[in-house]
Formats: sequence, structure tokens, C-alpha cells
Amino acid sequence: KILLALTIICLVGAVISGGLILMKYLIIRHDQSEADKLYQKTESSEEVAPESEPELDPTTGIISDFNALYNVNQDIKGYVYIDGTGLSSVVVQSDDNDYYLRRNFYGKSILGIPFIDYRAEITPTDQSQNLTLYGHAASDGSYFAPIKEYKSIDFYKQHPIINFDTIYGRGQYKVIGAFMAEVDPDMEGYFGYHDYVDMTKEQFETFLLEIDKRSYFNTTVDVDYSDRFITLSTCETLTPEKPTPYRMVVVARKV
Repeated sequence: KILLALTIICLVGAVISGGLILMKYLIIRHDQSEADKLYQKTESSEEVAPESEPELDPTTGIISDFNALYNVNQDIKGYVYIDGTGLSSVVVQSDDNDYYLRRNFYGKSILGIPFIDYRAEITPTDQSQNLTLYGHAASDGSYFAPIKEYKSIDFYKQHPIINFDTIYGRGQYKVIGAFMAEVDPDMEGYFGYHDYVDMTKEQFETFLLEIDKRSYFNTTVDVDYSDRFITLSTCETLTPEKPTPYRMVVVARKV
């Protein structure tokens, strides 16, 4: 009887746990679906038209494409997506790198929404040289899970462009490298990619050197000190319960 009772308790616990996990990912999918309705994306291609100056809404101070999302959460800073993958998400920014680790776009406690490093700046006329975007690698393949596929050169060839539209204009970025990075500064070979925000020329050269020597492939994409970059970062895990001390990182240069 004791064994039967324990078995029943374990089964009930498993069902409840599975239900909570399923509910979490249903909420994530719902959030993404709602965000897609509020923001009109454009299909990307390798032939990109020259960037034009966007017109800002005089009331909100941002382009009108983002007004609906801005009315929900004024922390909105942009929208990132890679065509043909599960990566399609609003991007926010707080005054620290903790708040959105476990909050969605609506402020509810759950797997956090992708966010920009708090040290970076995005203004109507400019943005920091390198914006680091952090995102969870959701087990259902959403959020930043697809960037792990950049370990394959075939995946890169199919998806060489990352779309990142800010609240001040649309943007496309060509991938220049993908690599694994250590989390702990005390680890041998540590590369603090997220610390390269607005760089001196010397820092810029170090940034490129570290990317080049770590990357899974050589893209041959040309880069210059005047370029702007985005760096997508996500946890590398064996399973959701077994995180490793590494991050999967993809860096892309603005077209």
C-alpha cells in the first residue's frame, strides 16, 4: 500500500510538473502571437535597399509601427527575427540585466523576454556600436533557441541575415561570426563580448580578433570601425535542467 501510494504521488507530481511546463510554453507562444499582430514585419533578402530616415510619431517619439507595442510596455526597444526560424520576438531594455530574466512583455513572472544590455543606448539619431541582446533558449524552439543552429555553416548559408528593427527604424544585419563563450571571467580563455559596447579602435580590433578565432565558420563579411553590430547571446544547455558555463553567441554587422 505504501509503494502504491508513493507511485500515485510521483505520477501526480509528474502530471502537475508537465502541465506547468506545457502552460509556460503555451504562454510564450501566445505572447509571440500577440506581438506579431501588433508589429508588421518585413521579409528580408540579401539585396537590401539603402536605409531611409524614418518618420517619428510626434506623440510617442518613435516610428508608428511600434506604437501598439509601446502602449503595452514603454520598455520596448525593438523587434528581432530571423526569417524561416522560430526566432521572432519583441526586445525590451531595463535599467539592469536582471528584471527581464524572468518577466515577459506584460510584466508577468515567467521565462523572460529578450532584452538589450542596460549599458547600451538607442536614440532617434544613433545607437551604441554594439548592442548585446540576451534571450533564453526555450525548449520549444522559441526565443533565442534557433541561434544555436549557427554552429552549422549550412544553417548560416540559409539564414545569413538577422532582422533587428528598433523603435526608430528598421535594420538588417549580416552574421559575421558564431561561437561559444565562457561565462565566468576566471575561466581560461574568457571573452567578455557583452562588455564591448562603444569601443576604441584598439578594443574594436580585439573584439574582431576574438570573434574570428572562435567562430565556427568564416563568413568573409567585411567590417569597419564605423559599423554597428548586434550580438545575440543565449545559454548553452545539455538539458533545461543542466546549464553549462557557456553561452552561444552570434554577432552580426548592420547592412
